[in-house]
Amino acid sequence: ASRKFNFALSDYTLILYIGKEYSRMIFLMGDQVKHIGPMLNIGKHNIDSFDIYASKIMLEMENGDISNLDNIVICGEDWGDYLPQSLRETFPRARITGMDFDDIDTSLLDREIEENISAFAVPIAAAVEYTKELNKEYTGINLIPSMLIERQKTFPLAWHGYIAILALFGVTLFITLSIMNKIADLNKLDAQIAVLTEQQRQYKAILDEISAFDSKVKGFDETQTVLDSVTKDASVWQAKLSSVAGFLEQRNSMWLTGMSVAGPGKVDIFGISKSRPLISEFTQFLDGAILRGVTSEKIADERVFKFSIQMSDSLKTVTDGTEVKK
Repeated sequence: ASRKFNFALSDYTLILYIGKEYSRMIFLMGDQVKHIGPMLNIGKHNIDSFDIYASKIMLEMENGDISNLDNIVICGEDWGDYLPQSLRETFPRARITGMDFDDIDTSLLDREIEENISAFAVPIAAAVEYTKELNKEYTGINLIPSMLIERQKTFPLAWHGYIAILALFGVTLFITLSIMNKIADLNKLDAQIAVLTEQQRQYKAILDEISAFDSKVKGFDETQTVLDSVTKDASVWQAKLSSVAGFLEQRNSMWLTGMSVAGPGKVDIFGISKSRPLISEFTQFLDGAILRGVTSEKIADERVFKFSIQMSDSLKTVTDGTEVKK
């Protein structure tokens, strides 16, 4: 109605629909709905006086805080002379008009229906509104409760549902980033562990070398202890060791592997030789020595002889190595 009659933005307009047994009043301010009155149980077929409309209109104006009416548009079942005349007496300053549909082709309708086209104002208005909404020219009033609108959606979520989705997305993103950071930290720790493990392996190899050298040092100390324990005269043993060293220096096929104290005045000498006769020669070379045993073994695909000789001050060996008393 506001688009058809070009009402001013400050105009108060009443749209009065007269039905057969009920009536409806809608108040506009400019092109916006100001107040909608309740349905009246009076219409074309059950009304005694049109003055009752004037009193109902004034009551709804008071309820809607409307001071005056600038326009009254009548539509519906009754569009005679009595109703407009009654309204003019009550609202002399208002412009009273009927609802025409000039933009609708009514040439195919009967004369009587065409003259009473305003009786079909409600269905015609609904059809026009629906068409304009389809063409995106107009956005109508949706009277469906918001609760039902939410239930009709594919995913019925209210505003708090969308907030929950955003919160869930945020929490998921935060947890994902936290997990990725933890994984990165674990990878760094794994790399550090690998470096420390390699260092530990290197340190262990160094410790093994130190242990080997330490064993050699201990062996030398034990040998020195043996020498000190079996003699009171170090010069005598020094002379013997010098003679043994001289013997071995001239024969590259024999080596000593160890010495131990066998008892008071007795020393066991252990060694390896490539030649069996050289062992007998070495036994004869030592004064007071007895050949305790000889075993044959293979070392690096070469046969060698391990021997054990005991030196004693109370024994003397003849040239063939036979044990005799001094």
